[in-house]
Amino acid sequence: MKLDNLSVTINDKKLLDGICAELTSDCECIIGANGAGKSTLVNSIIEKTSYQGIISDLDNYSYAGSVDEMSTDLSVNEILEYSVTYSGKSDISLEEILEEFELKYFEHQPFNHLSGGERQRVNLACSLYQSSKVVIWDEPTNYLDPKHIRDLVRIVNKLKKYRKFLIVSHNLNFILAVSSKVLGLKCGQLIYHEFSEDCFERKLFDEVFDMPFRYLIEEEQRMVF
Repeated sequence: MKLDNLSVTINDKKLLDGICAELTSDCECIIGANGAGKSTLVNSIIEKTSYQGIISDLDNYSYAGSVDEMSTDLSVNEILEYSVTYSGKSDISLEEILEEFELKYFEHQPFNHLSGGERQRVNLACSLYQSSKVVIWDEPTNYLDPKHIRDLVRIVNKLKKYRKFLIVSHNLNFILAVSSKVLGLKCGQLIYHEFSEDCFERKLFDEVFDMPFRYLIEEEQRMVF
């Protein structure tokens, strides 16, 4: 996917300013402080927001955004089957999806009866159950407890051999665990597009969030605090 001079202006306020990048890695993550333009960038890519510039070479995608926008009394199984109405199913079976996201126990329960974390797992499961070459997630770790974030890391690292991921997240340790490259946004501008290892080694997260982090390596795992 290529972004060429991508800009977004709403009510005379410039939310994105001339973003240029070529996204070719198996997992690209977008970071930035609140209001930096992360969701605006994703919403432009999925054509939910009007933009100026060019987005090219985007393969067919599936998307999981805010689960707060979802409300239905359909069961988990019914939602999953409905989600593939237009896209068709991926190579992952319904049983595998239910098992991967620990939804088997809830498969016949109404979505509106689930907790926030359970709803988020259904939301993410739908995007992977759909047939797509690119999976786009906006804050996928919202509502997830540490155990299910760990599970999500495993799922992404397994599937990115076959599908590409574009992920917006504030969870820097999740990003370090799954991403190949990181796009750092600040005040609507792209200030870097670097390999995640370089972001860690050069402490580039400090620049995006205007605060110093602690960068640690423990058992070959990179972490920031």
